[in-house]
Amino acid sequence: MRKVLIFGLFFCLVGVQTTFAEDLDLKEEHQFSGKVELGGYKTTGNTDTQTYDGTLELNYAFAKWSSEFSFQGSQTAEGGKVTSDYYEATLRGKYELPYHMYALLQYGYRDDYFGGIIRENSYVVALGYHAFADVPDFSVDIELGYGERISKKVDVVRIDYDPGQHLALFAQYDFSKDDTVKYQFTGEYGNDDDYLKHEISWVHQLFADLHIDFSYETRTSTAPELGIVATDTTLSVKLGYEF
Repeated sequence: MRKVLIFGLFFCLVGVQTTFAEDLDLKEEHQFSGKVELGGYKTTGNTDTQTYDGTLELNYAFAKWSSEFSFQGSQTAEGGKVTSDYYEATLRGKYELPYHMYALLQYGYRDDYFGGIIRENSYVVALGYHAFADVPDFSVDIELGYGERISKKVDVVRIDYDPGQHLALFAQYDFSKDDTVKYQFTGEYGNDDDYLKHEISWVHQLFADLHIDFSYETRTSTAPELGIVATDTTLSVKLGYEF
């Protein structure tokens, strides 16, 4: 399947270049943007705890092509011993199609040792649809396609291979000049193990390019390893900067 994805990426890039040559009326401007968010706390006295939570997003757009890199990491240590450790990185490439559709190629990496995952690589090919594209201050993207996850789990000697379906929904509503509510759902459905992720967040602009992000996230593995809880939940507050 990886060879298919590589060829698919190649032909997609070739198609992008061909479109650039043909669509001379497009506003071919390179656009870069991104944001960084950091949060955490430290306690001393009766307890000695350190926690941090951070995200990084980088975006690039040119004509009908756009790409996004995102990284999320968190760690908790109690008394100098790590008790929670989670890292996730995603690289997404989208090419806009007619009728509010788009093609998606995605690569993901996940490291969740305390959740039973030493490392996991995922690959997705999907079609997406921009729903409510003509409604101001509101957007919904729906994605459906094929994905595969290749995981090395803590208590399993062999590599776990899960081909299946990719389903995602991204919604955003700007209910004031400085306030935005976002909801994200991604589901990677495999042959013996599904991975589901929900996140709802409220982003409030403070001043200039600074904002504060309140978020609630759940991550569920439907077939966890022995002794591992199926669902992890995270409630976080992060201070962010957009550029």
